[in-house]
Amino acid sequence: MFKAIALGLDTLAKIRKGQGEANQAAISIRGNNELIRNESEYQQAQEDSMYAQIDSINEETGMKIDEQSKNVQDVLKKLDMSLEANPSGFRLSGEQNEMAEDLERKTQEDYTDVLTALENRRQKSIAGVTTTSKSNIASSIEKQNQYRRANRSLRKKKNSLFSIAGSLFSGGSS
Repeated sequence: MFKAIALGLDTLAKIRKGQGEANQAAISIRGNNELIRNESEYQQAQEDSMYAQIDSINEETGMKIDEQSKNVQDVLKKLDMSLEANPSGFRLSGEQNEMAEDLERKTQEDYTDVLTALENRRQKSIAGVTTTSKSNIASSIEKQNQYRRANRSLRKKKNSLFSIAGSLFSGGSS
């Protein structure tokens, strides 16, 4: 009789231990699911931030291009005005026109160089933002995958603990 009581108490202890471990696994799974949701929100925030930064880079570059264009237009307008307002002896010899054409060409070349530099800087900035954001998102996705793998393992453990507990209740042995 004591042997049966001891066996019953031992079985009850195993059941309680299995239930406790299964409950702990369920709590861990819920925690991991919350972490997975947090990572999804983080990924969305990273993507939103990336696009906002790209928009800002494009807007800033556009403003700089507009500013440079205005400066070049002002220079060319002043150059035209000076040619019209100064009909000196230089004009008759062509030197003034030649100097004006050289200045206009140089201004256009400088403008092209500035535009090229701005575009290169824009592309590098966008590439940097994109690379960083995509790297952060990839890292976050890997974390999610780790949590999912942990959940699969915990579910297997939880299910096996419940089946062991169930077999003990039904009179089976493990």
